[in-house]
Formats: sequence, C-alpha cells, structure tokens
Amino acid sequence: IAGNASLYVKGGYSNGRLKLRYDDFEDILEDFSIAENRGGFHAGIGAELALAQNLYGKVEYVYTNYKVARYDDGDLRGSLDGSRQQAVIGLG
Repeated sequence: IAGNASLYVKGGYSNGRLKLRYDDFEDILEDFSIAENRGGFHAGIGAELALAQNLYGKVEYVYTNYKVARYDDGDLRGSLDGSRQQAVIGLG
C-alpha cells in the first residue's frame, strides 16, 4: 500500500487435535477419554510497516474454524464449538 507498508490476506487448511477427558468423582458414570484430529480452515488479514532499515512492526488477525465436535454415548452428550480468533502484534 506504500513503499514502507504492506497489507496482506492469508488463508488455508488447519488441523488440530481435540482431547476430552471426563472423570466422574462420584462414580455414577464411567470415566472416559477421547481424542480426535479435526480439520478446518483459517483466514486472516494483516499489515506490516517498516520502522527502520532492519525493523518492522506487524499486526494480524486470524479466524480459524474446525467445525463443531459432538459427543453422544446415550448417557452423556455435548458439543464444542471448534473456532478461535487470534490477534498478533509483533516486531521483526
């Protein structure tokens, strides 16, 4: 956008691992543990500004969505929203 500044967009595939562990301390239900890889996408926007010859500042926002994870075994059921938002401020 200028000689000392740039604006960029980014996107792609994301992969993350979801782990869930349930411990019933009253021994009403059985304890269990599950783990599952989740795939999704990420999209973001950022900007960099040259502050000196070998120094730049950066700001970036990224949204990631891994889809909703659901669990249902007849006794327990639940869901987890698999999205996150990140903001980054940095120097390089």
